[in-house]
Amino acid sequence: IMCLIGLNVIVMAMSYYEMPLWYRFTLKTINLTLTGIFVLEMLFKWVGLGLRQYFKSGWNIFDCIIVFGSIVSLVLDWSGIDKSTNNFDPTIVRIFRVVRIFRLVRRFRGLNRLMKTLVFSLPALYNVGLLLVLVFFIYAIFGMYLLSAVPYGEFINRHANFKTFPTAMVTLFRMSTGESWNGLMHDSYEVRPGVFNRPAVILFYISFTVISLMLLTNVFVAVVLQNFEREMNREEAELRSEGPPLNSQHLKAFSHAWTDIEDGEYMHVTKVHQFLNTLSPPLGLRGNPLSIKEMIRFLFEIHVPMSGQHVHFVDLCLALTTQIFNQRERAMGGKEVDISAIPEESEVMKMIRAQLWRTFPQLKRDKETNIQQSSVAEFTAAVSVQRWWRLKKEGRDALTLRNMSPRKKAQDSMRRPPIQDTMRIDFDAS
Repeated sequence: IMCLIGLNVIVMAMSYYEMPLWYRFTLKTINLTLTGIFVLEMLFKWVGLGLRQYFKSGWNIFDCIIVFGSIVSLVLDWSGIDKSTNNFDPTIVRIFRVVRIFRLVRRFRGLNRLMKTLVFSLPALYNVGLLLVLVFFIYAIFGMYLLSAVPYGEFINRHANFKTFPTAMVTLFRMSTGESWNGLMHDSYEVRPGVFNRPAVILFYISFTVISLMLLTNVFVAVVLQNFEREMNREEAELRSEGPPLNSQHLKAFSHAWTDIEDGEYMHVTKVHQFLNTLSPPLGLRGNPLSIKEMIRFLFEIHVPMSGQHVHFVDLCLALTTQIFNQRERAMGGKEVDISAIPEESEVMKMIRAQLWRTFPQLKRDKETNIQQSSVAEFTAAVSVQRWWRLKKEGRDALTLRNMSPRKKAQDSMRRPPIQDTMRIDFDAS
């Protein structure tokens, strides 16, 4: 797909003015073919991921918009609409096909880093931009008051002057880029025909240049550099000696620990405690076993769904994976997310999801039905309460039995059935 995107951009760059009909037809045919391939790619993703999962990714939404825009562009191209006879220029819609090149950003680490830096910088740039607009507004009003009667010269002309507010704003923007601000200043010494005010004009131009060009513009650069450094530190944190939060070796350890306890893809809920205490970190708790109370709290945090009284391999793996990812996000100041909302740019998480869903496609389809399921934590907590109540009841019965007469004990034992211990769980197993 990436090669086809590059080919699509190259084909768009091959058009020129007054092309022969056969050349124009060839380019249109190639564009039509490539757009058809991109449409099929989108449809395959819809079928494979489902619409809900598909539109959870920002990149997928971006692709969808580009595909629909490309379809509209092709329809207008082949419809033969002439811009000379219509107010609408159909070539404007071709911008959707040009924007497709941004899909390459996600494949190149450096470009992806720069793009994320710009996105993270937008809130701060918005505030700095508002301050810059305020400075422009003040200087435009002051310039109209001071320089509206300046006669035209080499630099002060109908395109650059302070006679109207819009033209003054455009002139100030031009000055903020450093273009000919000193020439504008020299032409403005004569504020009115025959009247010169060099000190005021010099103060106006130099103060604006210092504030806009040397201060606020550098603030823009500083904001971008700060966010770029933050993104670099974020990536370096994943490449330190401890490595990324998860890798394929951790998944293999999870699989081996699972097969040591269960042969199939389902594990009885009573064995989850034992499994977690024998599984090595970061997914497991080996070396730091939890008590029943701590285990229940931990299970409520990761929320492992049950199927009957069993837990599926994928459900437990995804729950522990999400827990590791959220711990890392909290440490880096991020927000907790669900496994389905983990960013696509996290390659490790993307690989885990792809491997698990490819191995268990039926479970993925069941998940998309969003059937409410009870969790391991709820079951474990309920069994703990039942166990506590049974032990308390057995202790109370034993005390009552000691206070009974021998004859009463014999009668009570003949009348009462034995206690069934079907809910006993060996929580201390390791």
